[in-house]
Amino acid sequence: MISTYVCPFKPFLSQRPRPVKLISPEAAISPDFPGLVSAIEADATANAQSDIFSFHQYSGIPSVPNDSTRHVWETEDAISGCCSAPYDTSISDAANGVSEWVYDALVTYGTNAWHFWWAWYPDFSANSNSQIYVAGDITKRYFAYGNWSRYVRPGWVRIDVSGSLSGLYGVAAFKNPSNGEFAIGAINNSGSDIRNVTFGVSGANVTGSVTPYVTSGTPIGALGSDGNLSAGSASSNVPASLPVSGGVFTSTVPYGVTTFVGQN
Repeated sequence: MISTYVCPFKPFLSQRPRPVKLISPEAAISPDFPGLVSAIEADATANAQSDIFSFHQYSGIPSVPNDSTRHVWETEDAISGCCSAPYDTSISDAANGVSEWVYDALVTYGTNAWHFWWAWYPDFSANSNSQIYVAGDITKRYFAYGNWSRYVRPGWVRIDVSGSLSGLYGVAAFKNPSNGEFAIGAINNSGSDIRNVTFGVSGANVTGSVTPYVTSGTPIGALGSDGNLSAGSASSNVPASLPVSGGVFTSTVPYGVTTFVGQN
């Protein structure tokens, strides 16, 4: 049985100069999420007070309610099984992790926000297995998540993608409605670079160039070096700036995650 809770402070929070939203209790495992949503929606007061539905992603991604009046947030996830997998700094872990977690949640299932859990840990204990930064050791996950958090910002909206994936796991596109900035994220977990992939921004007057920010399998080294969320990748023959003609550009997509950033 799931019980609902009514917040006595909701009227006060709603009247603040910047109204404060209330997030629902989190479904600890995703199969519990539909029951949580149903229980809240069955209680008129609790339903009116719930601005955001939330769930954890440890056992997959639940079906997201078709409710345009509020957001659905994934609020916690780590390595599948939570801390049981080996600590892994590889690009394979980063590409597959981003594919399975972030892309599927945001794009395939339509959640509105995605949050990692416990990104930093001070030592290499059992609990460090799910982290992205441990005792000064940076993983490729660190840079792969940066492709999303650095270039897909609050207030941006996801836009439709169509056409052939050309061997990519997925392509996601976002834009800033206020100024025409856009970001196209391409996930390549195939094991090798995919060359001559053509991207087009339909109906947009994109000219000039786009910048590809690459997370690939090169040695981690210093922040921002080749293949570590860097502008272009010398090792994969991806220049730091790609020419755009008629809203269309072509690029190699290195094994990993690449975000193409431009402006309409």
